[in-house]
Amino acid sequence: MSVIVSMWETVTPLAIDQPTPVQPPGGDRIMKLVGVGLWAAVVGCLIGVIFGGGWMWVDHSSGVGARGGTGVKVVIGALIGAAVVASAASLVTFAMN
Repeated sequence: MSVIVSMWETVTPLAIDQPTPVQPPGGDRIMKLVGVGLWAAVVGCLIGVIFGGGWMWVDHSSGVGARGGTGVKVVIGALIGAAVVASAASLVTFAMN
């Protein structure tokens, strides 16, 4: 183990100048497209929650109650989708900065 440590201490890292990051041509269009896609996904999740709530109402009014479970599954799926969209927005924003 000490041989590895001594070798690590004797190796000098090369000092290489790092280039400044430059946005590729058309990068602003890509960011605009990503932003529109994320907003579309958020609207889709909102529509899913509204649709699931309506389906829960139909289950309740038909007497099935929560046993049908379709509306509950739609709402839970929409909420999970919203969590994924929210984390994706954060990751894309972090990666592009």
